[in-house]
Amino acid sequence: MKPHFAIRLTELLGRHKVSNANLEVVSEAAKMRDAPDIIDKFLPTRTIHFDPECIMSGEDFETVVGHFADATEGAWDLSELEGKMDWRAERGAVDFEVAGVAYHWEFEQIADYVSSELLKHIELFARTHLPGDFVEVPSPDQCYCAVYLERPAAQELRPLFEEYKDAFSH
Repeated sequence: MKPHFAIRLTELLGRHKVSNANLEVVSEAAKMRDAPDIIDKFLPTRTIHFDPECIMSGEDFETVVGHFADATEGAWDLSELEGKMDWRAERGAVDFEVAGVAYHWEFEQIADYVSSELLKHIELFARTHLPGDFVEVPSPDQCYCAVYLERPAAQELRPLFEEYKDAFSH
């Protein structure tokens, strides 16, 4: 079933003119076992991978947000990025600018895992300020993986992952 996923993904990306994957890439992807590896094969610069158990300081928020911004290939032109962590208050914060407009996010951060609230801020920012969305990629381990695609392609990719989710769970 997974080789069929790679073919359907190739068709989806081709329809949206996202990837110019050749037969060799498709053939290699069809042999891969995990969705993050397949997505990364097609879209290495738009794929985000990280271990969500990575928050030790505010700088780690900067790294995480930076991964998402980088995956947009310039659509999210972020500057003045600063992360803050207050372990006693169990709060994290991220400040940044885009085109001279300042943004400030605060969220609960009670452990060393990336907060779901931070991921929701990123998702909302994409939905309201970017031409695309981040689509979470099913991962067989604790790592977080997502891919950035323009909105029509992202909307089509989500149900494809849903259809194949059992095939990607080990």
